[in-house]
Amino acid sequence: PVSLRWNSTGITILGKAGVPGSGPNQTNRPYGLAFDYLGALYIADYENNRIQKLIIGISTGITVAGQANAAMGNDSYHLHNPPDVAFDSNDNIYVSDRENRRVQFFTRGNLSGTTVAGIAGN
Repeated sequence: PVSLRWNSTGITILGKAGVPGSGPNQTNRPYGLAFDYLGALYIADYENNRIQKLIIGISTGITVAGQANAAMGNDSYHLHNPPDVAFDSNDNIYVSDRENRRVQFFTRGNLSGTTVAGIAGN
């Protein structure tokens, strides 16, 4: 029989172990992860109040929801401690926005979200 097991040597693809930061190649308490249909990785960068997109082979993240400078807020362009990210079949993004007590919907390529659960501008 074949014995399968995890590779015990991990590879850091974004940031530096144990060192938080808010630059495009850093994270601060990354939580949820999701992949789009092209294989890009999306990270809910909790303490940086944003969702970062990582394209295979590129070690710099692209902010696709929230602010690149990690600013928090409660309008349609800001997030506050997002722990998770998900996609629908059209590659639109759903973000659980914890401290704003809402779920934000971002159509593909749009940096302004719409509240689909909770209260807008909480």
